Amino acid sequence: MASQRPGVLRGMLQLALWRSAGIHAFTGTKQAFLNSLAPLLAMPVVGFLLLAVQGKVLDAVSNLLLAVVILLAPIAASHLVAKWWRREGLWLRFAVALNWCQWVITAVAMLLVALTGMAVQAGVPQQIALLGLALGCLGYAISLQVFLAHVGLALSRARAIGFVLLFNFAAAVLVLLPAFVRMMVYGLTETQAL
Repeated sequence: MASQRPGVLRGMLQLALWRSAGIHAFTGTKQAFLNSLAPLLAMPVVGFLLLAVQGKVLDAVSNLLLAVVILLAPIAASHLVAKWWRREGLWLRFAVALNWCQWVITAVAMLLVALTGMAVQAGVPQQIALLGLALGCLGYAISLQVFLAHVGLALSRARAIGFVLLFNFAAAVLVLLPAFVRMMVYGLTETQAL
């Protein structure tokens, strides 16, 4: 018997257009999670290999680790918040959809970059166009995450907003804390060298 589950691409498109039926394209299994994560990790691995071949092994390792932290921080943070809010049973499917929808966010960002370039060529001041680009990208990403939390975790819209704000704040801390520690260590080392 053929499955009635829509394909991942169709589900991504439906979610990109804020259609809740798209969440049904995703399953909450460990294998589905790994399948959604693999393409996201592939690009940093390619970057690692390109730098390593050029002999920049330390840069390659540093960039790869940073990329892995950036990719996994939102997932880990969203899991912590979902567990805290007693939505852990729904979290895995949400995480799978969130991972796949990173491609949607990337596509929208690329479209906005093209529109920004056209706006600058049409005479819009570059600073204003870049501000519009940043706000457009951030606004779309956050609104899609809120929608995913709403439909994927069965949260009210207000709680979905809170969920997204909490997990993005926690992810930012996870990403920025090592950079802050590194800056402090290097800052102290340079000060001692003086």
